[in-house]
Amino acid sequence: MERRSFLKYATVGNAVVFFPAVVAGSENTEGWDNKSNQLFTLSFYLTDRKNLQKLVCNQILTKIEEAGQISSLDRLYQQWVIFMQRREENKSATQFLQFLQETNQQSLLLLCKKILSAWYIGIAKFNAEQAERLVYQNALIYVINQDIHSPSSFCGGAFGFWQLSPNR
Repeated sequence: MERRSFLKYATVGNAVVFFPAVVAGSENTEGWDNKSNQLFTLSFYLTDRKNLQKLVCNQILTKIEEAGQISSLDRLYQQWVIFMQRREENKSATQFLQFLQETNQQSLLLLCKKILSAWYIGIAKFNAEQAERLVYQNALIYVINQDIHSPSSFCGGAFGFWQLSPNR
């Protein structure tokens, strides 16, 4: 094995082990359990955002637990580790989703989409019966576009304007 190959695979192996603590940055992850670290790592990788909030991550994890999909989160994390250990250079989130598609893991692909939806739109729908708003102004869709768009938070007219008939 070439020195370069050895270093590359050693780096990937260490990154998989230490990734949750590194991506947390200044936030302290010592109090987090393994599931929170797994979700935070997957979320960081899928969204490619460094400023994810622990509170939102814990809310998403709670919704996953309530929906009874915690074992799916474990399997998704295991597939991510397998994907990261592959020899390919391009290991983007898109490639990971394609990897799940190619390996016929539709349930894990759907879980990824639900996690992304929870982060970007701020609505968690891990359960078929209900969807719940987790965040509004801090949803990633508004954070990314904050220089050109802000979430609406005002009324379109005076109180009760919707009750009056339009003038014709």
